[in-house]
Amino acid sequence: MRSALFISANTPSMLQTAHAYDTDAFFYDLEDSVAVHDKRSARFLLAEHLRHHPPAAPVFIRINGVEDEAFASDVALLKELKHTHVLLPKTTLAHLETLVKELPTVVVMALLETPDVFFDCLSIAKHPNVMGLMLGGEDLALALNCPKPTHPEALLFARSQLLYAAKAYDKVALDTPYTHFQDVRGLHEHMDVAWRMGFDGKVAIHPSQLPYIQARFSPTKEALEEAQAIVQMHEQTHSTRFSYQGKMVDQPIIKKAYKLLAQKERR
Repeated sequence: MRSALFISANTPSMLQTAHAYDTDAFFYDLEDSVAVHDKRSARFLLAEHLRHHPPAAPVFIRINGVEDEAFASDVALLKELKHTHVLLPKTTLAHLETLVKELPTVVVMALLETPDVFFDCLSIAKHPNVMGLMLGGEDLALALNCPKPTHPEALLFARSQLLYAAKAYDKVALDTPYTHFQDVRGLHEHMDVAWRMGFDGKVAIHPSQLPYIQARFSPTKEALEEAQAIVQMHEQTHSTRFSYQGKMVDQPIIKKAYKLLAQKERR
């Protein structure tokens, strides 16, 4: 998953145009972007949208947190729709177990956004119902009292913990949205940090960010050509150690080349 787009569930215009956006997933929001007095109508709008105009990309519904009074109504909606994919806010191991008890077949993208949860990353990533981990940078920065949360260094520990846990159990790792959606330069700087660390993708807060995110987290033409050449040399020589354009190639590089080509095929 290279990208996901947040869409507020109580914004009909965004729901209606969702099919036009090039993204790997949608995160339809019933939580932070929906005021308490609008949550009931948001559930109705979302239900009608998913029944009559389901988008092509996978949909994750960000429900309200387990401790929120709206949680029970959100779970009831999921059961009514037989919808299995959930973005769980303020995830903890206990909250995850509560959700799974209500919906045993749920597929969870765990949103990590409180300081304590980063000491339980491995247990959450290991959970069989969890398909990925996402960094919730804004809430985390608030809890940490970061003076400038947009600085990548501010959340380096959290990014590292999340990334290592996700990769340990072959789960998706998504970086937090960049909220200054008109600041393209800033978006690129944040994407570069996440990409260099090894994140699979980044979440968009606005559709205008999607083309940049999709491009940054997709392999370049040059990378694919190199991977194809390495795979061909490996299959021709049956060797796990050889030279390619002045650099030594061994098993990890060969495995990376196969993985890159397999990802391209899946897309």
